[in-house]
Amino acid sequence: MPIQQRAEETRTRILSAAQACFSRSGFAAASVADICAEAGVTKGAFYYHFTSKQNLFFELLKSWLVVVDSGLETARGQTEIVSDGLVQMAGAPA
Repeated sequence: MPIQQRAEETRTRILSAAQACFSRSGFAAASVADICAEAGVTKGAFYYHFTSKQNLFFELLKSWLVVVDSGLETARGQTEIVSDGLVQMAGAPA
């Protein structure tokens, strides 16, 4: 497996493990050691990808915001379709 692909998979495992640890214990109680154990990585691997637990949490927030924004864009598009349909129906002769 290429090094870059392995690094990306490790980063993804750390992010997933952090999400699980934060959900289970909360941010303050979840330690870097807990996250590393959950992900099956060393602290060195953790700090290769993230400067701190706070930095990791920020990266998780950014990924969640992308998902939320995508959902909002989908909802906006559906709202516009409904609005356009209502306008057409209101303007259509009976």
